[in-house]
Amino acid sequence: TLRSAVGDPDSCTINCENVGRGFYFHSGEDSTTVVNGITITNGNTSGFEDRGAGVYCDGSSPKFTNMVVSNGVSFYGGGMSCINGSAPVFDHVVFSGNYSSHSSGGLQLAASGVLRYVDFLNNESDSYGGAMEMGSDGSAILRHCNFIGNDGEWGGAIACNSTATPTLIDCTIKDNVSPRGAGIYTRVSSAPTLERVTLCSNTATQRGGAIYATATSSPTLTEVTLANNTAPVGGGTIYVDTNASATINNTIIAYNTGEPLFCGSGGSPTTTHSCVYGNTVTDSLCGTRLDNTFVPPEFCDLGACDLSVESDSPCLAGNNGWGEQVGAHGSGCSDRTTWYVDAGNTSGIEDGSIGFPFDTLAEGIAASGEGNTILVAEGTYSGTGNYDLDFGGTNRTLQSIGGAEVTIIDCEGLGRALHFHTGEDSTSVIEGFTIRNGDMQYG
Repeated sequence: TLRSAVGDPDSCTINCENVGRGFYFHSGEDSTTVVNGITITNGNTSGFEDRGAGVYCDGSSPKFTNMVVSNGVSFYGGGMSCINGSAPVFDHVVFSGNYSSHSSGGLQLAASGVLRYVDFLNNESDSYGGAMEMGSDGSAILRHCNFIGNDGEWGGAIACNSTATPTLIDCTIKDNVSPRGAGIYTRVSSAPTLERVTLCSNTATQRGGAIYATATSSPTLTEVTLANNTAPVGGGTIYVDTNASATINNTIIAYNTGEPLFCGSGGSPTTTHSCVYGNTVTDSLCGTRLDNTFVPPEFCDLGACDLSVESDSPCLAGNNGWGEQVGAHGSGCSDRTTWYVDAGNTSGIEDGSIGFPFDTLAEGIAASGEGNTILVAEGTYSGTGNYDLDFGGTNRTLQSIGGAEVTIIDCEGLGRALHFHTGEDSTSVIEGFTIRNGDMQYG
């Protein structure tokens, strides 16, 4: 065991100064070899086909715990490379700011292994897997891992090659970028399994905002949530082609820019008991479709990628006819107290968050509860949903952000702005609005 004195990677750093790597394990070391509480930074093994700027495991299976691997540069595995039967264990490890000129910006895992609470942050690859590439029959298990802000040519976060069969459980894949498969790219008969995985706000510049499956690969998604992902050409969420398949069960595909599912040549997905809603091009599904629903999932805060759902969401087992959980998250909005409205929101995506506000006052009132605040952006609010507003006996605050001069409720002669008639008290507050053109016989 090699352990820093206090077990804190912030207090113990191996700085390779761009002249080599931190560790090389190649003599059959197993999990009783432990590296704990250390930062390895500025490794450099950037020669042609060289591997693992921070750590290189060749046929060895050490355990890494409470570590940071950062700012490494290599041909394969900017942070670390593990190949040839290696089966390392990672527990509370961060791969940050590593770069690969070929594949695996953060970690190359051409083997098996276990990853728990591992974060991949802002890694980059010029080829496969901005954060991580798995291949050569790798069957790694990843639990509670986060892939955020990574960039790769094929797979912004993850690339699965060469019959890899990893399992991802309770992981988050967010804000990654790639031309193809901004979240995950699968090929060459790989078959990853995703369980309770969240893919949010990933951006593909070509195809597959969240997932691109090609070349006879076959990902399986169960209780996965895919939201606010983007691709301009095909498959804003999932793109399947070249005799690939995808099995999609109990999954939410909502509010993505593009199609929820795009079938290229030979692509054959199957979607069952899933919720598909609010995708910009269409909510129609290609491939085999078995008993899905097309209603709002009722996310807590899409703009912040809080994809828990409201207590009455149809994605909860008690609220749908299947009696099954749909999506990666259960109910979790009970603490939300502030809602947002902006008449200028033309995105077509609304959940009352600051990023995706409602576009009418009535929606904000309906979503809010006792003691909540509805913050209203400047603008003129008119037409359906912006007059004859009723608090319904629930005390809340309706407040403009910019003040009365720039926030106007225009009733257009269609009725009154607000009607209080159900015992609301002084904790119901209206602040910072101009109300004009009301028309009622009494008030």
